[in-house]
Amino acid sequence: FSMDERARVLDLPSIMCVVDLEGGGRIFTQMTDRDPHEVKVDMPVEPTFRNLHDGMGFHNYFWKVRPVRC
Repeated sequence: FSMDERARVLDLPSIMCVVDLEGGGRIFTQMTDRDPHEVKVDMPVEPTFRNLHDGMGFHNYFWKVRPVRC
């Protein structure tokens, strides 16, 4: 994973990560709903459908991941 403190997003720091999917394959995506100090390699995450950005009157949604809560 990587943390970007200077990204032009509202949810700083922006955390981008590579996620291994259960059925095989990998995705490169953004992590949301997290405490940056608790992010670590191999932490369990789950997909969530979130607003990626707004522009020209359109809301753009896509998949992000968030830590699995116990």
